[in-house]
Amino acid sequence: MAKNKFNTSYGIVAKTLDNLVVVLQRKVPYCVQDYFITLQYTTQPPCHFPDIREQFERECLPHLKEYEKWDYQRFMAGDMFEDQYDFPHGQCHPKNTSKYKKFVAAFREFREESGFHFKMSNAHLDTLSMKKLSFMGCDGYHYEQYYFILDNVVGLKRHSYFNSFGNSSTSENKIKSWNDDSLVYDGKLLPIKVAYRKLFEQQTIKKDGKHECLYTAFDPKITTFWEHAKRSFKVQG
Repeated sequence: MAKNKFNTSYGIVAKTLDNLVVVLQRKVPYCVQDYFITLQYTTQPPCHFPDIREQFERECLPHLKEYEKWDYQRFMAGDMFEDQYDFPHGQCHPKNTSKYKKFVAAFREFREESGFHFKMSNAHLDTLSMKKLSFMGCDGYHYEQYYFILDNVVGLKRHSYFNSFGNSSTSENKIKSWNDDSLVYDGKLLPIKVAYRKLFEQQTIKKDGKHECLYTAFDPKITTFWEHAKRSFKVQG
């Protein structure tokens, strides 16, 4: 997992009326993302990873932990790596205990990481269900993630990209700092079944159960689809 202060985070699963869902496709593994964080304290201009690959491998690769080297090798081979597909989520300070504050934090991360936004009323917030996921990361630490499940989202739109740490708007793919989320994520609007398969396939790496957040999209056929997925990916449920 990327460096963070809290092991508990909150996110959003946004599904549309036409059976699409917003997911993140990670461009680089966590070890590279962590390297970007160290570069924010330098004067080196920000750029995409291929332009600094040799620098990363020279300065950072020898010092990586074994699970990080394994993840990086998978990434370089074009194989599935940890959380390559994910839902937007982020840490929330433990003092933010109300459902409203948790949703606000989750929605902020959703906008910043995915590049999408939508509108909803406070009254709608009271009706939202929340899915808890508890799992062990590849780093050996225990994590808890809570996802607000939004069905039938309307008015979902992509906005101009802005990074998490400065509130300045930027055009998409115009990198201004090493903190720019566009270096790490690419927001996708995928058919729910496509997203389900990608998330389920990742269970061979880390059994975080994120595919469970899409269960309600499959009506009574979910059992048949579940069994097919287990046979396809050879994962025990």
